[in-house]
Amino acid sequence: MAKKKSPRIARPAAAPDEVAAAYHRTEKDIEALPKDQVGRVNADVPTAVSLALGALPAIESLRGALEAALKHPPLAEIARLQDRALAALYAHLHHAPKVTVNEADLEEARVQRERLLASADAHVAHGQLDRDAIAAVREGQGHLDRANDLIALAALFRGVWSELEGHTQVTEAQLDRATILGTTLVAALGAKELGTGPATGGTSWSDRRNRAFRLLMNDYDEIRWAVEYVRRHEEDAASYAPPLYLNQRSRPRKPDETDAQREEGGGSLVGNG
Repeated sequence: MAKKKSPRIARPAAAPDEVAAAYHRTEKDIEALPKDQVGRVNADVPTAVSLALGALPAIESLRGALEAALKHPPLAEIARLQDRALAALYAHLHHAPKVTVNEADLEEARVQRERLLASADAHVAHGQLDRDAIAAVREGQGHLDRANDLIALAALFRGVWSELEGHTQVTEAQLDRATILGTTLVAALGAKELGTGPATGGTSWSDRRNRAFRLLMNDYDEIRWAVEYVRRHEEDAASYAPPLYLNQRSRPRKPDETDAQREEGGGSLVGNG
């Protein structure tokens, strides 16, 4: 069994104007998704977006292998993955309850970020976390970057938690708090920059969030199955396309498996209802 590599990460909402543009490019697909295929979100959207965007460069590096090995490689899904991810985030920020950011929350975010970075450095030295990912986090400036960094760092640690648990100063409670605080601040700060408002056209932001996230998961699932196939011998598919929900089961598609069967057994992030 190959050693599990830490997932790549990216700030989910570092450029609000890009987030809004991605949503508007995706809006027709969001509205067109049949109601019986929508489901509901039961995962942390900013964390999932951080993982999807972080995985994109590695996924794109496999284009040649995917085209060579598969009759129907997910090239369209790869091409629109960034838009799908950012559109889901945009809808999430509109859907999230509006909160007021205070100085205590911002200071806690600063302290939490520095503590996680200090621990991350030790794990980088032992080859357990990705050096480039940690360096990218350090480049962030400002409150929104700091909030995004908390989400990304928590996702990074959780991606290799089975190896780190019991061998790190970081606790699961600390990761939970980093995710909650980061998500809350992203919702507040990102919503402020995006100028969020009420939904129009009779569709609630809750419904749009569910639809946008379903589109992201539909495409990402197709990409993951393809990556797992072409990297099956190396057993490192998760280092290219990690589950967006870190408890999500990872298994390759069976040759004769239908989409319905795969949906039933694949551990999707979006439930029915």
